[in-house]
Amino acid sequence: MTARPLPDLTAALTRLVDPDAPGVPDAELLRRFAETRDEAAFELIVWRHGGMVLGTCRRVLGRSPDADDAFQAAFLALALRAGSVRHGASLPGWLHRVALRSALRLRAAAIRTRHEPFPPTEVAAPAEPLPDDTAAVLDEEIGRLPDKLRVAFVLCELEGRTDSEAATQLGCPKGTVLSRLARARERLRARLTRRGLAGAAVAAVVAEPAALTAARVAATARAGVAFVTGRTEGAAPAPTAALARGVLRALAVDTLRPVAVVLAVAVLAAIAVGAALASRGPSGNDPPPSAPLVAPRFAAAPIPKAAPAPVPNYKLPTADHGLAQVDEVRFSPDGKWLVTAGSRPKGDDMESAVAVWDAATGKHLRTFTKPDGVGAALAFSPDGKLFAASCAGEAVVALWETATWKVRASVPHPIATDVYFSPDGKLLLTRSCAFEKEVISEVNVWHTDTGKRAFALARRADETFYAAEFSPDGKTLAVGNNLGVVQLFDTKTGKARTEIKPPGSKLTEAAFSRSGDKLLTWAHAAETNFAVRVWDAATGKEERKLEGDGPVRFATFSPDGKRIATMRNTGATKGAVAWVWDAETGKKSAALTLSQEHPAEAHYLAFSPDSGLLVVCGTEQRRNGNKLITEAVGVAYSVPDGKELLRLPDVEGVMFNHTGTAAALLKRTREGDEVTVRGVAELLKQK
Repeated sequence: MTARPLPDLTAALTRLVDPDAPGVPDAELLRRFAETRDEAAFELIVWRHGGMVLGTCRRVLGRSPDADDAFQAAFLALALRAGSVRHGASLPGWLHRVALRSALRLRAAAIRTRHEPFPPTEVAAPAEPLPDDTAAVLDEEIGRLPDKLRVAFVLCELEGRTDSEAATQLGCPKGTVLSRLARARERLRARLTRRGLAGAAVAAVVAEPAALTAARVAATARAGVAFVTGRTEGAAPAPTAALARGVLRALAVDTLRPVAVVLAVAVLAAIAVGAALASRGPSGNDPPPSAPLVAPRFAAAPIPKAAPAPVPNYKLPTADHGLAQVDEVRFSPDGKWLVTAGSRPKGDDMESAVAVWDAATGKHLRTFTKPDGVGAALAFSPDGKLFAASCAGEAVVALWETATWKVRASVPHPIATDVYFSPDGKLLLTRSCAFEKEVISEVNVWHTDTGKRAFALARRADETFYAAEFSPDGKTLAVGNNLGVVQLFDTKTGKARTEIKPPGSKLTEAAFSRSGDKLLTWAHAAETNFAVRVWDAATGKEERKLEGDGPVRFATFSPDGKRIATMRNTGATKGAVAWVWDAETGKKSAALTLSQEHPAEAHYLAFSPDSGLLVVCGTEQRRNGNKLITEAVGVAYSVPDGKELLRLPDVEGVMFNHTGTAAALLKRTREGDEVTVRGVAELLKQK
């Protein structure tokens, strides 16, 4: 085939320095390399996207030989697949995915034969400490975005392109780029919030692309040509070539088997997120996610009395029903239903989905989907008769009747991050906390029978609503904000009754005791005081404080109201990550450690319904030479003494059913996300 002349590459390379100058389209460069093995074309691709690729690898591996290996492996994979990357416009997103997979594979390896990085073309920078999980979790969640959203985000946020440049690259209007970028930010914000990462922490790791040297780029281009032609001159080391082939095989598996989501294979081979849920409750590395599932508030719902039922023991076939990635798992309060929320492939994109299962048998009943976000926030009414889930793309929260699973009403709410029912099920609260060009933060309360708004909270200047919760009698709504204030509102009028301001606190949250007479407050961040405080809910007077040694990620009363559990929010550290306190005296009864030897961080905490068990999930970190290996683990402790009863490797969330006789375990594996339901008594016998 006669090759078409390529525009002057010297001029093209010069234009790369000026991001506003038009360049040779990626599609043309890919075609040229695939057809003629043109090294200059491949070198231009490395110049154009190498900074983003190297930055991705270093966010996972730090400035290390492994980061260099992962960088080279990503471009070796591209050299081998240049002819099959369908659209040049999608190349940035494809490279980000491959780079992250390569880096996570190296990070996940507990022991790897070292080899000299190829090639030694630049002076090694001074050793840096390995990055914390924030960066890796961010890249993991970027990789989980649908292709169209991921490419827009990578171009604008990771490669630093302007909206206009990204539009030219993608061949679409600028408005389309802005829309995709906004949707990508929205999804990332929701997922990262569920995993316990604040916007400031995320912004700190989305930095300028890593700087490249001419020697690195030239050597990488030569290695790419050698890789596909069999040439020995300039070839990459065998381990790097093997890494590239392994990542490509994993991508092929993803295409053929929906069970493996974008990044799930590599990302959670070394660890797990959450709580996804966050809240999946809580609740993103093949990553070692510092992955929080957000602690579920449904644990505080009244426990309906029910006749004894057979203890379930099954594994949900989530993959068979299209749920490649599972972010949240919830039992209905009446114990009849189990829902799993996450996403699944749809063509080149991903769509969010909520699957409904029979909680007794694990039988699949139905799956709801929305291209732009079903399940970002979800909740059952206390009697289990209603189910609410946000639909981000349509800026609504839908309300289903579980008897028929038909939609009763849809209420408008942009970017809903939380939904809660009042104890009698007559009111539905929707809350948003988002940051676009301006802060989007709303708390609305709706009538569930009509879908009409009961009231909306007025937001003060600079105020952002961070948490909201109904009192057990449904008469009061507690709302915490970024100003360090908790306000108590009358749910009939929507008017504030009492304001509580813990000294020196910011980003304050609150939780009621089961009896409703006590209110617990804590702060994610604080200026001078790290105490968790107990207040009289009726008068707003402080009763006692629980002195801690750092910001608190989550706190809760036990269902019987006798204990308080708190969870540290200071990153991986040696020693205790959570504590149990006597609610009446404020004295500490147990300090809980996920690891006796290594730094650890807790992401998820929940009492069993009978208050006899406390489950803490998180990650522990081990070093193997210059590598930081992060592994997920869940531990069940007895209450109140904190005795360790059971360790659950790779588990990042444990959700109890209404009686506490069964629990759903959310686990990340090499094959994909896994949800199993087991009898609690049988689990405890495993030790």
